[in-house]
Amino acid sequence: MSKNNNYIFIAIGTIAAFFCAPGMASANEPVIFNPNIPAHEYEIVQNFLSESQKLERADILIAKNDLNDDGLFEYIVKDKACPAGAPCSHYILAENQGQIILIGTFKAKNITISDQHTHGIHDILVYNHKTSDYRPRIYKWDARLMHYKDADTQAEID
Repeated sequence: MSKNNNYIFIAIGTIAAFFCAPGMASANEPVIFNPNIPAHEYEIVQNFLSESQKLERADILIAKNDLNDDGLFEYIVKDKACPAGAPCSHYILAENQGQIILIGTFKAKNITISDQHTHGIHDILVYNHKTSDYRPRIYKWDARLMHYKDADTQAEID
């Protein structure tokens, strides 16, 4: 076999390996709190939290994420006054038949949306570890309770 044939064989093998490899891994999605949420959505979320959670009407930060890939956004909310790096209360809200419902609450320094799903709903990664940003708690969707639960303890988020 000539030297040129070896290069062709290597090139074809590399291309074949690339196209035959299993699906590409996807990364976890950061939660981005957007200050430009439409005023009517901001008002709906703020009213729900002040009524259901007895929170004073405060400035809040809202992130819109589609957690179940249905084309409708769920809202992840935290208090704007929470200092960076401190554990803050986070609320996950969804719309169900025209009503806003609470589907999760927890304290976190940082959160991301996992590329992993439970019952078709993205898992939530909650970062609170004092010494490592690489040790999140994983919260999974409980289809029976319609709420996120801690994957390790099976306790509802609070």
